[in-house]
Amino acid sequence: MGNRILRLNASLVLAAGLVSPVALRAAQAEELIDATEQMRVLAVAQRHGDAVLTTDGPGDPLIEGSLGDWDYVLYFYDCTENRDCSTVMFQAAWETDEVTVAKMAEWNRKEQFGKAFLDEDEHPTVEINVNLHGGVSLTNLDDTFDWWRVVVETFAERHDF
Repeated sequence: MGNRILRLNASLVLAAGLVSPVALRAAQAEELIDATEQMRVLAVAQRHGDAVLTTDGPGDPLIEGSLGDWDYVLYFYDCTENRDCSTVMFQAAWETDEVTVAKMAEWNRKEQFGKAFLDEDEHPTVEINVNLHGGVSLTNLDDTFDWWRVVVETFAERHDF
């Protein structure tokens, strides 16, 4: 009888070992999203604040959104005929001329995320480029929006906006 229990336990362990990795992969498997799916990207943006889908001058899609007190634009790039895009760029700018090029350079030296510069109107601007070609998980894109929020809040706080 002890031998039979040992075989039964070994069978259960073996079965658990075979099923567990498959079940784990299935639980971890997540549908991918890419920049060709602007409405799905918009839905993620709307989980983080107000956001609307519109188009830029040449007709490529863009999302205008806000994160708390700060507005941003999410541009879709590398598009074919104003669709089938593969990358996006988050960008926020502040209408002030009290930030210097040296302050932008300091940000770029010290911060891991968010490229900072003065735009053509000398307004401080921060942006993040994201490659969505081939797709990313919804969890990844959601996390990217959260990183963007952190960048915008930190940038605004650092420059007293």
